Amino acid sequence: MSFNTFIQHIKSEKYRQLGFWKSSKNGTPLNPLYWFQFADDAAVVSGQEKENQMLLNRFTIWCQWAEMIIRVDKCSTFGIRKQLTKSIQYLQKLFVNNCLVPRVELGKSFRYLGRYFDFNMSDEDHKSEVYDTLTNILNEIDDLPLYPKNKSLLYSRYELSKISWHFAVSDIDKTWVNDKLDSIASTYIRKWLELPISATLISITSYFPTIILD
Repeated sequence: MSFNTFIQHIKSEKYRQLGFWKSSKNGTPLNPLYWFQFADDAAVVSGQEKENQMLLNRFTIWCQWAEMIIRVDKCSTFGIRKQLTKSIQYLQKLFVNNCLVPRVELGKSFRYLGRYFDFNMSDEDHKSEVYDTLTNILNEIDDLPLYPKNKSLLYSRYELSKISWHFAVSDIDKTWVNDKLDSIASTYIRKWLELPISATLISITSYFPTIILD
């Protein structure tokens, strides 16, 4: 509730007069500033670094009044600016309670609400995490003292749910899935079900409805 009150406060006309919302003649913001809030996670996006710092100062004062602690060590800043004719990532200097907010290293990404963001706005971190999760869990399932068909059932009901979130928040393409993931899963499932090497995931999944755990 305190966060919602704060958001309404910074949207007020009185606060806009501080200079955040510079508008053109038709009312279009010249340097738009956005505040994203989900539960106790917050993200500030601004066109200029000084505007971001001003809002952080306001937020810090509000948290002190509400007796809430800001964990600066769990925060991060990510900066992109234009240099000559191209955009580059740079290290911002933003402070909360006189402490420098940790900066995302050049070429690295940060995570907000389960989504990775980097300078190229790529899905490489999601792909890497999906690949590692899939291979690690398949290895663990393979080592379990279960009947082969039960291992396949465990894969279909547990493994896929562990990686589905990445496909919901990113744009991982089907080609990458076919090239990188299908072959790994097919290898293990063919082994468990003692199927020929020509068996595909489509034919393999037809076995799942008949599998029953003991």
